[in-house]
This record gives sequence, C-alpha cells and structure tokens, in this order.
Amino acid sequence: KYFFQVRRGGVSVWGGRNDVPLWKQNELFWDDDVTPAGVGGRYAVSVGTATLTFNAGTFSAPDGGIRFHGNVHTGQVVYAGRGGRFTYTAAGGVLRHDGSPEFKNLRNGNGGRDYTIWIGNVQTGTNAGGRRLTLGFDGARNSEDYSGSADAFAVANLDEKNAFVVSANWGATGRRYDWQIGYYYARIETLAVNASFAQDDWERWGSATQNDSSNFKGHEVRFTFLPLNNRTTVMARLYVTDAVTSIQESRRFRVDLNTGF
Repeated sequence: KYFFQVRRGGVSVWGGRNDVPLWKQNELFWDDDVTPAGVGGRYAVSVGTATLTFNAGTFSAPDGGIRFHGNVHTGQVVYAGRGGRFTYTAAGGVLRHDGSPEFKNLRNGNGGRDYTIWIGNVQTGTNAGGRRLTLGFDGARNSEDYSGSADAFAVANLDEKNAFVVSANWGATGRRYDWQIGYYYARIETLAVNASFAQDDWERWGSATQNDSSNFKGHEVRFTFLPLNNRTTVMARLYVTDAVTSIQESRRFRVDLNTGF
C-alpha cells in the first residue's frame, strides 16, 4: 500500500494504492491483499444515535504485482448504530469491474470480463454469557448478462451468479488471554465474484500460482487466542468445502501466528 490521505470532520479522501472502500465482514467477495490504485473516499454523518456513511472509489485494477489493466468502481451506504443491548449495521452497495483485453495474468478470463456485483450486509451484536456475540449475513449477485458472449467460460456458467455468507463469532480479541470462536457458512457460485480478486483461504483450487476462489460451498470454523499481549494472535482455522458445479472437495487446516512490535 502507498497512498496519501486527508481527513477533516466526517470526510476522508485518499489517493494511491489502498484497500477498496467497502465495509465488509469477511474477504469472500474481495480479498484484503488485493489493493487497486486510484482515489477513494468516505463521508460519515450522524443521524440521531446512528451513523450514516457513504463510501466510494474508482481505481485501476491490479494485474499481477505491479501491472494495472481495467478498472474497479465501488459505491456503498452503511447505517450503523445501537438499540438497547444490541448494535447493528446494515450496508448496501455495488462493486463494478470493467475488464480489459490487455489483462495478462488472471485465470479463466477473469481480467477481461465485466462484473457488476451488488452486495448487501447485515450484522448485529450483543453480550451473551459474558462475552460478545456477533451474527452476520452477506449476500451478493452479479447482474451482468453473459448470454451470447464470446466468453466461453462465462457462457458455460450463465446461472452461477449468486453468493451468500452467514457467520457467528463469540468472544473477544482485544487483550491478553482473550479468545474467540467463529463459524462461517458460504456458498459462492462461479461468477458471483471475480475469483481472482476474492479470498484465497477456503480451498486451493486453480493453478500452481493462482487460486480459483469461487464455485464452492462449505464451512469455516476458527479459534483465535491472544497468548502474550494484544499484539500477538494465534488463529486456527478448519475449512471443509465442496465445489458447486464440479467434483472437487477440500479439507484444509491452517494455523497463523501474527505479532507486532
């Protein structure tokens, strides 16, 4: 990442290479490691006891580590607040990818194909058993019509354009000895997301250098623990997934240690 950012009041504007300005609960529609280059911004305003936030950006899409071809445009509205013992967040927006025939690196024509992905998110949180419980739902649909296209991969998957995720997390990750358990169920159809820009944790399908991060359904169970301080995290994750339209399955377990100084 490399960018300049200006903040004043509820306004934040940045230019350079940075995260896509979308509020999200997970990486199933867009991976945090994918950083396009362009201009993004956010405007937040109080509405009673809640906050209304507008996110938007326009970028050049990454094509490998240093190249850029095609464009990505995003827009989103987020409403967040608290009512009694519950917090709540609702968001809706669009992620548009304008493909380019000059793309060099992405599999299955992902770089040259257009995607118009409409995304809705809801989340609520409360205290349960003395710990924080957060429940979430995300849904997405790619509204592009590929019928009659010369894109053989898209034509073969015309009806595979929907996705959803449900999630639950219980616990905390802010202090030493905190722990959290989480569960996710996802169903991501082949063209619901750009499979080259979405998460790459749930399975390892694709080539030796690039993952196919769609056309799967399955479960993630995770456990997070802070053994030393609030800067050191151990996370264990189990993924059990199956393909939606082909005969593939994945059983994957990983442990990550992250620390800072």
